[in-house]
This record gives sequence, structure tokens and C-alpha cells, in this order.
Amino acid sequence: MRNRVGAVAVITYAMTAAGCTVFTGPKSHPVTISVTSDTIVAGVRTGPDISWLQFTIPVSIHNGQSAPVSIDYCLASVNEPSGTDWTMVWAPVCSAIATTAPTIAPGETKTFQWSVAAAIRGPGGPKWGGTTLDGTYRLSLVIGANEKLESNSFVISVLTTSAVSARDRSTRGTLH
Repeated sequence: MRNRVGAVAVITYAMTAAGCTVFTGPKSHPVTISVTSDTIVAGVRTGPDISWLQFTIPVSIHNGQSAPVSIDYCLASVNEPSGTDWTMVWAPVCSAIATTAPTIAPGETKTFQWSVAAAIRGPGGPKWGGTTLDGTYRLSLVIGANEKLESNSFVISVLTTSAVSARDRSTRGTLH
């Protein structure tokens, strides 16, 4: 009797690992989001009354479900680690004007380049709510009624004005 129970457990485990369950049939694979660069270079644009942090996030989203998924950039956010959790430091300001969100078909993967601009000084918005500019972050995206996707971690490295000046001085006089 013991061998029989063990065989059923092994078969059940094998079917679950292969993408099926005994009770529900094929399992739906999730929608996944990933930032396709480990490090993102950001710039700071400074004016007399406001300073902006700007960068672009290269994003890949795979739809492993059996139904199309709509992707709404207005439901994205950038989060930083905060103890054992992640805290939102930026979200886009979107208008109430209706736009058509891109759709990802079942089994399809699409890539996007999402621009981020955040006021770090002055009256502009959206504001950057992070404790620092350089650091480790993660992208979140809400899809459907209440499903929140979390990307892999990535690093933001801020290219300062002094770094740009040094780079410009080092490339002057060279032929390309």
C-alpha cells in the first residue's frame, strides 16, 4: 500500500511540474515583466526653478496567459527597497484622455521603451520620492482588475554634469 501512495505522489508532482495539475488540467503561465538592462543611465536637467531626473526603462512583457493582456503605462511605477518591502518612488502623471493601451496576445512578448521624468527640485510633477537618485529599483505594473507585476531589480546610475564634461573633454580631438 505504501508504494502505491508514493507512486501517486510522484505522478502528481511530475504533472504539476510539467504544467498540469490533477484537478485543473493545463496551468496558465503568468504574465511576466522584465527590465532588459541591469543598469540604466539617468540624466539630470537643471533649470533656474526646477531640476528633472530623466531616463528610459527598456521593458519586455511576456503574456503566458490564454487571453490578451492590455498594458497601460499609466499603471506603472518605480519602486525602491525599503526594509523587507518595496516603496513607490515614482509614477507617471496621466491625463483622463482615453487612449488605446497596447495589447499583448497570448504567448507573445513585446518590448517597450518607457520614459521617466521626475522633478527632483522645484514645483514640477511627478516628483521623485526616492531617498537617493543612484540605487537599486524595480518596476511595477498593474494589469487587469488587481494583478500587480514586479520586474527584476535594476540600477539607476545618474550621469552628472561633471561626468558629461569629463567625457566631452576626453573625446575632443579624436576622429570617429
